[in-house]
Amino acid sequence: MATNSQKTLPPVEDEEMSLDKLKSSAQWVLLAVALALLSFSIFQWFQSRKEGLRQEVYLDYTTAYTPDALRQVIEAYPNQPEAALARLQLGNMLAQDGEHEEALQVFEGFIAKSPRHPLAGRAVLGRLMALEELGRLDEALEGYKGVAADSLVYPQALFGRARTLEKLGRHAEAVPVYKTIEELVPDSVWAYQAERYRDAASLEARLQSTQGE
Repeated sequence: MATNSQKTLPPVEDEEMSLDKLKSSAQWVLLAVALALLSFSIFQWFQSRKEGLRQEVYLDYTTAYTPDALRQVIEAYPNQPEAALARLQLGNMLAQDGEHEEALQVFEGFIAKSPRHPLAGRAVLGRLMALEELGRLDEALEGYKGVAADSLVYPQALFGRARTLEKLGRHAEAVPVYKTIEELVPDSVWAYQAERYRDAASLEARLQSTQGE
């Protein structure tokens, strides 16, 4: 007759199966841990690489003081935010240097690549001013008219519109545009300038009217 202790002892085969299962389970746990550690290491590597790239781009952009240096930033980092800023800065720099044809191309490139950029309005204004400087006055005028009233560059667009009308000899039409600026931003430097330009445009309009009689 078997004792109680003999009844409770598991067969040798069962013990071996349990050990095998335990070993198998432990191996899966170790593998999972190893994969998790590897994934974390890869994530850290990408993060450090990304941070290193950001620092590199930022440094290159903030030390780009010439058109050539800005072009290098645009070419080297086309998908980074600094590329758009460099393109806008390049356009402004070219315009200041009188390179209006190239400035026009740069501003149009900005608009094509970053149409929804927060500074896209600046590029639109730069493009219109380049057209104006190149003597393409009808195109510039239509562009100035198309700038939305809620745009940040709307006051500048109004000035451009009035200025272009005067260049076209349409001084009487420029007068109400200057008045709009005065009403839009009263008690500002812009309003003061608009008042002065309006007076000059009104005088030119009267002279034209007198000469036409």
